[in-house]
Amino acid sequence: MLADLYGCDVKTLASREGPALGVALLAGVGAGVYASVPEACDAVLKADRVQSPIPENTAKYAPFYKLYTELYPAVKASFAELGKL
Repeated sequence: MLADLYGCDVKTLASREGPALGVALLAGVGAGVYASVPEACDAVLKADRVQSPIPENTAKYAPFYKLYTELYPAVKASFAELGKL
């Protein structure tokens, strides 16, 4: 569904340790093991699955995204207030 929504391939990572792995990658960059975050990601992260979009589904989501982009500026401040509650 996400691939259909985004209109591009979506990769699922083999690792299920998202937050901990992210911190470890950042620490590796900070310690000089990797020169950059993209280099660390390329070295460590491996795709488990790749979901490709179904063009017909992507076309169905397009009007909803267009409406969202039109509505969001009007409700942005309200969402910020809601987040404070």
